[in-house]
Amino acid sequence: MHFVLVHGAGHGAWCWYKVRAILEAAGHTVTCLDLKSAGIDPTDPNTISSFDEYDQPLHDFLSNLPDNEKVSLVGHSQSGANVTNAIFTFPEKIHVAIYLAANMMRHVYGKANEEVDAKIVCYAIYTYTYTQIYTYILLILVVILEQKESFNLGNKYEFHFSPESNSIIPTSIRVKEDRRRHFLYNMSPEEDYVLATMLLKWSPVRVAKISNGEDVVPRVYIKTLKDHMAEPSLQDLFIAIWPPSQVYEIESDHSAFFSQPDQLSALLIKAANSISA
Repeated sequence: MHFVLVHGAGHGAWCWYKVRAILEAAGHTVTCLDLKSAGIDPTDPNTISSFDEYDQPLHDFLSNLPDNEKVSLVGHSQSGANVTNAIFTFPEKIHVAIYLAANMMRHVYGKANEEVDAKIVCYAIYTYTYTQIYTYILLILVVILEQKESFNLGNKYEFHFSPESNSIIPTSIRVKEDRRRHFLYNMSPEEDYVLATMLLKWSPVRVAKISNGEDVVPRVYIKTLKDHMAEPSLQDLFIAIWPPSQVYEIESDHSAFFSQPDQLSALLIKAANSISA
């Protein structure tokens, strides 16, 4: 089985190092991608102005897959949007889509349909901040507060305003340094927390897109039960609004690849094997 692992906001291919080693030791092929501006990609996140630009590495990888090859696509957290876009764009190349504590919305960062619960829309706007609506809210707040250079929202995020863009709309986002342990790595080993703190990057904000297509790719959701970032109640909403084929649970924080790599790897294999070829 070929697993393609996609990181969440601020992270990179590096965050999967434990899972990659376990899966490869079990005989599987593993590809870990850096989305545009993430990981070792040198692109300035403040210059990313569209979803397609941010998603380009995944799009290019799937485009270049041989016609007879399918992959198990895994997305963590914010990259659920990339997974959703991929299953509508390349359904013939994806064996199963696995969402790990990920935002699983059929309409990616765009207009919600009438069936979508208002709570999930509001929470997604607040938590992930990747919608045009939210950008306009930020615009109003920044103008009122006149804090263009260092505008903080709540106790979780901070935003960057690129001088080059000459705009009062933020161009990138990250979790505040003193809140990362609580929200992202509350069960993770100390060495992984330190590593992540050293490598975590700003993530582009201006990546909105509406993805639509035929719902033909099987989806599996892995729910992280001790998650302080994507709380279990939020994950339950994603599952209820767009039910996947299977739901698995893991006793982990938001970063299960650090806190429960063995269990997570076993679930990825189980999820891939649960879908008929």
